Amino acid sequence: MNMGRPRLAHCITAALVAFCSATSVAGYPDRPLRIVVPYPAGGPVDITARALGPKLTEALGETVVVDNRGGAGGVLGSDIVAKSAPDGYTLLMCTTANAINASLLRALPYDMVKDFAPVSLLVIIPRCRSIRFPTLLPMPRRGPASSLTRPPATARRRTLRPSSSRP
Repeated sequence: MNMGRPRLAHCITAALVAFCSATSVAGYPDRPLRIVVPYPAGGPVDITARALGPKLTEALGETVVVDNRGGAGGVLGSDIVAKSAPDGYTLLMCTTANAINASLLRALPYDMVKDFAPVSLLVIIPRCRSIRFPTLLPMPRRGPASSLTRPPATARRRTLRPSSSRP
């Protein structure tokens, strides 16, 4: 399902209104804002930030710079924002990966609850229910799982652990 340009424009406008009303302190902003995208350029988070940047520049009258800081599943870029001054000039494009990182990684250099303040929900991406492109399921050429029908039969014959590598 495609979100479409009109719906994306509505989401961006709503985010701008929420952001601008939250930052209505006199004199803000008086210098450029930085949106840190903790992922490489060209992905959906980067595209959203780059669509939001010019609209924020228009609404706030100050330059907005998108800064891609990919690495470690979003941890590196998030850490940069967590360690920046809490003055509203450095923003993070956060995704569900940030919440997942907090539950999977033992020691994050920041605390998602204490080090960040939510500003706005920008985009909701619906889950895909149908697969339009071929999906590859790699399997060894020889052994008990050499075809799609053999793994269930093999599992019924003997006990295999999910991470088992025995033939």
